[in-house]
Amino acid sequence: MADYLTESVLYESYNRSLKAPSISTVGYAARLRAFLVRHERHGQRQSLDQESYETFTKKWAIQARSRDIGMLFYISLLEQIGDSIRDVQLGNIACHATVTRVQSLLAEGQVQKAFEVAECAFEFINRQGAYHHLQNISTGFKLSGLMARRAGNDQKLQEQMSELSRKIIRGVLQACKESKIDFVRLKLEELNELVALLGMQQNYTDLEWILELLWTSRDVQKLWSPHTIIAIGRLLICARYLNPSRRPAAIALAEDITYNMRRTWGSLDPETLNMENLLGEMYTTMGHHREAMDLHESVLRLVVEGDDGDERTLDEAGGEVVVEQVERLRQAALRLKGFNKDKAVYVELVRELKGMEQYRDEKRVRGLSLPDQWNLKDQASETRGRFEAPKNWGF
Repeated sequence: MADYLTESVLYESYNRSLKAPSISTVGYAARLRAFLVRHERHGQRQSLDQESYETFTKKWAIQARSRDIGMLFYISLLEQIGDSIRDVQLGNIACHATVTRVQSLLAEGQVQKAFEVAECAFEFINRQGAYHHLQNISTGFKLSGLMARRAGNDQKLQEQMSELSRKIIRGVLQACKESKIDFVRLKLEELNELVALLGMQQNYTDLEWILELLWTSRDVQKLWSPHTIIAIGRLLICARYLNPSRRPAAIALAEDITYNMRRTWGSLDPETLNMENLLGEMYTTMGHHREAMDLHESVLRLVVEGDDGDERTLDEAGGEVVVEQVERLRQAALRLKGFNKDKAVYVELVRELKGMEQYRDEKRVRGLSLPDQWNLKDQASETRGRFEAPKNWGF
């Protein structure tokens, strides 16, 4: 009896709303549909789907490649609303429903259908202006990321999905700029997802913009670890460097960060060494071989000198660090076809390193050749010590 009364109320509410279709009509249709599904009234549910879809598309146009795709998107909206009695915010519902539906289709291997639903949904969401609201931003990132996945061996579909992925992220970012949305308020994992996606798409202009926002907010981010902050700084340097007109700014930032890390972490800390190596790689790729040589010499000299006067910093380096820095020094000499200082300065430096007690069991260090034994006519490596774009842009 209770079910009969519930069904009567649901039908009456839905039919009454059809006299002046509005957003409420979608909510009534969703609740009635949820009831019919729960009671396995499949015939009535199908009739409701068809009727309510026609009503919906008269008020809110759906641009889809086929009626089936349009219907699938619409059903996703109804399923997302379900039994909920809260006010229906169509744009918000569409954002979340689309991600759920596309994920499901991809999991089932229906890649073409997933692409077409995402394409249809993005146009609808854009018209609703849903990405102008902070709570929907992360769903845009997710949808773009889903379209960035592999499409098997279908090259045409792969290209279509990749283009849609870029289109979605451009749309989301443009909406954010127009609405002056503060990205820093997003969760760290969502920001990481966005940065990784932009890096994968090689969208270095927007990537630099996002990373610079994060970098300049680092002082107020109490929950970010020092390693996260350094990773963001490093990626910002890389994003700048990959834009040829921004390379001087990238090197200037790398020099500033390296200087500060040397003071606070020590020159021989692994994180500092990574930043120093990145700076050296940019010097090298820009043809600044003298600067690269000075950089690697300074690292090696600190290994010899040991204590930098600060008990908080690391004062020793493993043998692998010495070998790597000497090799980078050698590559700089090959590219320069000589030395930045008197050769004897470098010979004495490497000799001191080879004779250090802490490396007595390090055959690689003991076996290093002295700079006066280097053949400067040898061809320098095309990759060793040169800048390469990150393979993974996550931080």
